[in-house]
Order: sequence, then structure tokens, then C-alpha cells
Amino acid sequence: METLTIKINTRKRKGRDLVKLIVELAKDGSVEIQKNQVYKDVEESLRQVKEGKVKPINELFNLD
Repeated sequence: METLTIKINTRKRKGRDLVKLIVELAKDGSVEIQKNQVYKDVEESLRQVKEGKVKPINELFNLD
């Protein structure tokens, strides 16, 4: 298997079409998509917010 890192301009129609094609290829196992660490960190942060595990900023910095 070969590993490639590519940047796709999803603001353009062809870029969005390419992403759709890659996602379709991943469904049958032809392509493996690995999320980068920044994306994983954002997902983890959003999960913590949804679970109520974060404090409002005014509590963190005593802004009251």
C-alpha cells in the first residue's frame, strides 16, 4: 500500500467531487482514510463539550 498526503481545495467543484470519490472508494476498502491529529483533537474537544465535561470560560478566568 502506498501513502500519499494531498491537500484538496474543497471550495472548488472539482475538489468537492474528488473528496466524494475518495469517500466512495474508502467504502469498498480501496482507499484508507486516516484523520490527522488536529482533526482528532477537534473531535475529542467537541465530544467533551457534548458530554458537559468543559467549564464555561467565565468560570475559568473568574470573569463574573
